[in-house]
Amino acid sequence: MIYKYVFVFLTTLFPTFLQADNVNLKLQISSVRVLPTGNVYVYSVDSVGLNCTDNNKLMKLYVGHNDIVDDALDRFLSLLLLAVTTKSTIDVWLDSSTPNCYIRSVQINK
Repeated sequence: MIYKYVFVFLTTLFPTFLQADNVNLKLQISSVRVLPTGNVYVYSVDSVGLNCTDNNKLMKLYVGHNDIVDDALDRFLSLLLLAVTTKSTIDVWLDSSTPNCYIRSVQINK
């Protein structure tokens, strides 16, 4: 009988463990760099505050990471460039499990 309670306890905590590396931040972008491979580097104005590369200011958007597909990359790039030109802030969701700080999702704010 105790196994039933342990199973229920672990299954309710397991999704939390899976999302532990997903971080949401509000920030302003200083620049966007598109690489010849089609991947995108996004630099924030201020430090992201995580263990990201390039003085905690570099976030990466790669096809194949975090389920990002080619079609989505164009949409991400459009939002990021709009945020840079209008100096808008964005909400960005990152995978902070590595220093690469791969972007999972982006939302532009007014």
